[in-house]
Amino acid sequence: MTATKSTRKPAKPYEGYPLFAHSRGYWCKKFRGKQYNCGPWADPTAALARWHEIRNELEVGNELPAKKGQLTVDYLVNAFLDSKHAQLERGDLSPKTFRQYKPIAAWLRDSLGSERAVESLGPADFKRIRAKFPLHWSTTTITNQITISRCIFKWAYDDGLIKTPIQYGTNFSKPSARKRRLERASKPKKEFTVDETRKLLKYASDDMRAWILLGLNCGYGNTDLSVLRVDMVNGTWLTEVRHKTGAERKAWLWPETREALKVVLAKHDGGERIFQTALGNTLVCEDGGRRDAVTGEFAKHKKACGCDRRGVGFYAFRHMCETIGGNVNDQVAVDHIMGHADESMAAVYRERVFDARIKRVCEYVREWLFGGNK
Repeated sequence: MTATKSTRKPAKPYEGYPLFAHSRGYWCKKFRGKQYNCGPWADPTAALARWHEIRNELEVGNELPAKKGQLTVDYLVNAFLDSKHAQLERGDLSPKTFRQYKPIAAWLRDSLGSERAVESLGPADFKRIRAKFPLHWSTTTITNQITISRCIFKWAYDDGLIKTPIQYGTNFSKPSARKRRLERASKPKKEFTVDETRKLLKYASDDMRAWILLGLNCGYGNTDLSVLRVDMVNGTWLTEVRHKTGAERKAWLWPETREALKVVLAKHDGGERIFQTALGNTLVCEDGGRRDAVTGEFAKHKKACGCDRRGVGFYAFRHMCETIGGNVNDQVAVDHIMGHADESMAAVYRERVFDARIKRVCEYVREWLFGGNK
């Protein structure tokens, strides 16, 4: 039976009948904030049976599969990762960012259902999956999970895969800034003391010593070490365009850093990269894989030196370069050493940062480490 808005809705077949008559000619039921069409007015018994089938599906955590031609969550996730992998290959996306996308995309597919129609998703779905976040997750992990999830659906809208933006509701929001600040204040600072740093240097291998010095001297992180080329080192200066941000960066190399690099290069195999694994691979995987030799090797080294604190890893040296170097009161020079992207108008007009400013910051951090200042 086909109905129009002018057609009179039928009465319920009996008192307590759980479905209601929709003006478009169907018996319907709302469940968890969503409406389900169960069958035509002409057959209320079949509509009720269909509702029981739908309810059984929903109460065990499954959602109705997409109809033929509808965009599924599985298709969306795969299309998103294909698009981002193409960006990765063009150099428009960092390997680290791609590695973050992959597990969260897989989590979305598993949580929402691979055959679920994307257009049927609503606030109730995102409230449900948000409630399943493990209690031990940090605010940073939660923020990344929600931000990247939203990024996937925004990409679908921007690329025309869906006609309207997804509605997430109020329960799929990032933790507040206040909560993030409180959590950060409760955790150890991402830094080593001067005595710990000296100990880590004293017992380091040749490569490890160079890594640590580059971290402190030049604000180098894991990927920075992996992509460091021989031609970037020019006498007392290290000059490059940072792989992650595309920002120009420059650092004056300490005598200790130059000596450590000299030792490493003496055993070099002639390739363009200064550092590599024992098997000849890059330190950090650049095709979206999970290999990160810097994290693994440094974790073993800090434990052997008695400097093992949860949450304080190799990247702490980059934090320390920013923190200690900031005492020079020349943030422009510090940002240039760190390779931070600066979108201000001042940066647009600034053609370069003078070497004397950069060297002053580098010398200050060196004095902290080797001059006895704590």
